[in-house]
Amino acid sequence: MNDITFSCPVCAQRIACDESGRGECINCPTCDSAITIPANGTPPPLPLVPAAVAQTASGDQGTDIELESQKQSKDWLLTIYPRGGEGHIYDKDQFVTALRAGILNGRFVNATKVEVHSKADDGKWSTSASTLGEFAKGHFQLRVLYEPVWSHALAGLKWGAVVGIGLKLLDTFLLFASANPTVGLMFLAVAGVCAIPRIGFAAVFGVSLLMSKFTDVNLFIPVLSATLVGAVLGCLPGMAIGGIIGVSRKHGLAQAGDAEPEPAGLALKTVAFPFAGAGAIWGLYLFVINPWLANAVAK
Repeated sequence: MNDITFSCPVCAQRIACDESGRGECINCPTCDSAITIPANGTPPPLPLVPAAVAQTASGDQGTDIELESQKQSKDWLLTIYPRGGEGHIYDKDQFVTALRAGILNGRFVNATKVEVHSKADDGKWSTSASTLGEFAKGHFQLRVLYEPVWSHALAGLKWGAVVGIGLKLLDTFLLFASANPTVGLMFLAVAGVCAIPRIGFAAVFGVSLLMSKFTDVNLFIPVLSATLVGAVLGCLPGMAIGGIIGVSRKHGLAQAGDAEPEPAGLALKTVAFPFAGAGAIWGLYLFVINPWLANAVAK
């Protein structure tokens, strides 16, 4: 039997297998994506696109043509151009797995060019270009390959704020409910409106004005205050916990081959300082702010 060779359509890893497997579905050994072994050992031909598109394609013409074709059915695409190779296109479901695989096997480096193509609500496409290193900063699973401690600390800060907001909203609800169950339920309803995408805070303001006709309390201010206080109370403890996780896992995590060492003393910035700040903020809240809030609600 003869072997056939082809590329994974997700991470571009070259794969060789026995020709008897043509048409079978396998998993890529690099990115684990499900792929079908092509019948002739070569990737399927590019879809046909209008001649006008083909004439305007520049640089890597094949990549540009494929990009225009995929724009017909996608609203977000990423193109990455490894040095000395053709561009590769990934959608939202593919790019993290594909970029991680390329970074770890050395095909993609920090300075590799990345273009992000996004479709606006009016149907127009925009393109932003950056290096892979800059793009990775916005995605935890990629950034952790370059900055394991700092990426965990930032993730902890974000999730700490989210948890803090949730707990503070619950705490404020219980305060209102203990004084007036009806107001407590109204507060819970107003807080729930915050979760509506894009119009959350605007909706909270409108609903609060409507509910103010039935109660003397304008619930917009309590919801806003609880959100801000919860974020402040939760972000620093979350950052410290994330920093501890990053420091403890640093040497066991996969890293990019061109990743630079993180700065010395990072444990102080991601663990010690956040813990100290969190202690001061929590002390102020527990012994000054919270007693004042409890008295204000009771009145």
